[in-house]
Amino acid sequence: MMDLTAALHTAARRFCANQHFQWSQEYMPLVESGQDRVGKDYSQAAYRLFPRYRLDEAIEVEVERITGQQFHSLEEARVQLLDAGRSALSSLFGEFQEPEARAALTNEFKAFESYISSVGPLQLAQVEPLPYRRVLAESERQQLRETLHAVWGAKGYWFPLQKCDPQTNVIAFHQELWEHRDGTSLLLRAIQDRCIERCFLLLEGPVDYEIAVSLMDPIYRGDESFLTSDFRWLVYRSHESSIAVAGWLADLFRTQWRDWEDVAYGGPFHTADLRGSWDVPKR
Repeated sequence: MMDLTAALHTAARRFCANQHFQWSQEYMPLVESGQDRVGKDYSQAAYRLFPRYRLDEAIEVEVERITGQQFHSLEEARVQLLDAGRSALSSLFGEFQEPEARAALTNEFKAFESYISSVGPLQLAQVEPLPYRRVLAESERQQLRETLHAVWGAKGYWFPLQKCDPQTNVIAFHQELWEHRDGTSLLLRAIQDRCIERCFLLLEGPVDYEIAVSLMDPIYRGDESFLTSDFRWLVYRSHESSIAVAGWLADLFRTQWRDWEDVAYGGPFHTADLRGSWDVPKR
């Protein structure tokens, strides 16, 4: 069972995720009906909603910056978590000037503050663990990206969108083929067989993570990413529906998918053979 300070940190993560889901679900009907906009600006109804889930996301990032930190007491953990929330609120207050948006942000922070301040030991004893996820410090991010570039020549777009050194041990597949053959299960089994418990998730945005292997996801979810633990293997997902595996992972997929040369990535657009094509499909 987790100690109470770890349980409080986990509860904060879960609270933010649940709130984000709730408010984003409530916001979607506005978007679908077109009521989220008035001309080029957001509507008042939109300002009352979407800043809330933006804040939940921002608080979760700040909370996960202190993943793994040892707290001396439950009260110290509460103070640190509320400071994380205030930091996120301050950042978004600088972005939004509209009264409706600022009121939404204030109310959402108060919900977080009330929960963190009031959740007690009996509730915390029931908190279920979440997979490990930690936001990397800026110095860690820079070092990892420098190593990524030095070892794999990866900076921005990578294979197959960018040419690699001919000696690079890498192959790529279209996401549709990957999903059809359940490449993710093969990937996770291979990682777990090597007793790798955590890896680095390097994204195109301002935040990178150290995550539990169970959170590894090579499927494109809106941003490019690199996954690795020691730079002896690499997974790269791109905007163009490609999933590249490199290092010993490339050797593994060649062994498991013996027809890999015939099914390797051919472009972002759908084709019947699931390889993809760079040619725009005719309508």
